[in-house]
Amino acid sequence: MLRINSIQTDNIRELTKKEKVLRLNLKSWVISVMSSLILQPHLGLYAFAFFFLILIFFYVIEFFDDDIVDIAIATLQLKTNIQIYYP
Repeated sequence: MLRINSIQTDNIRELTKKEKVLRLNLKSWVISVMSSLILQPHLGLYAFAFFFLILIFFYVIEFFDDDIVDIAIATLQLKTNIQIYYP
């Protein structure tokens, strides 16, 4: 006699899916808000326009690659003094 057991579970969340708020990841929002708040004393009301320009920039670059902000942050955190990179 052949006995077949099966188990079914609900897929709660995809593992590779990034958390997004209004189509931008959380790091993009933090960078946009913090940069406009830091520059607000210097720019005054133009900081709101700067905030929207940064958001538009992040929307465009994240349209092409969702990980571009993570790659840029990782590149800035490299602690080597190597000036030439070989592929």
